[in-house]
Amino acid sequence: MRVLFGLAQIPRSLAADDPRLPALDLGPEMLRLNTQAVPVSDWGADVASHAGRRAAMLAWLQAQAGDYNNALRRRIAAYFDAVDADIAAHAAEISAALARFDGLYAVQDRFWSAPRPLIRAWWQEGAGAWQRAELAFWDGARLTADAPPSCGFWREAELPCSPFRHPFPPTPPEAD
Repeated sequence: MRVLFGLAQIPRSLAADDPRLPALDLGPEMLRLNTQAVPVSDWGADVASHAGRRAAMLAWLQAQAGDYNNALRRRIAAYFDAVDADIAAHAAEISAALARFDGLYAVQDRFWSAPRPLIRAWWQEGAGAWQRAELAFWDGARLTADAPPSCGFWREAELPCSPFRHPFPPTPPEAD
C-alpha cells in the first residue's frame, strides 16, 4: 500500500504515484522511526548525542504537520514523550536483551525501533476513496490512528538502528 504523508491535501495536478510526492510503500513490516533515513539536510547541528538526534527527528516530523498546526505538533511531541516513558519503564528488560552486545548499544537506542507516525497521511484501500488521518501508524497489516507506544516494539526489532545514516552511493557500473 502506498501512503502519502505531510500533505494538507492531495495535489490535483499530480498523480498519487508521482515520485515528487512524499510517500512510502508499506509492506509486511511495522513502520518504525528508523525505517526511513532522516534526510541529511534535516539533521541539525547536534546528531552526535541521542538528545540531538531525537530533537532532529521530532523537528523533521513536526515540519510535516505544516506551519500552523500546533495541535498536531503537540501530539507528535507527546507521542515521543510516551515512547521515552515506555523505554524507561522497561529499561531493565531492554538492558538485559542488549547485554550480549557488550556495551555497543544503549537502552535509549531502542527509541528508534518505536512505531513511526505518518503525519497527515493519505491512502486508498483498494480502488476506493482516499482516507486521511492527521497521525497514522502502520503495524505491518493495517493503518491506525491510535498511537501504540506500549506495544513492546523493542522486542520485535533485531538490532537498534539509527535513522541518521548516510545513503549508500550508487554502485558504479562494471567495466567491460
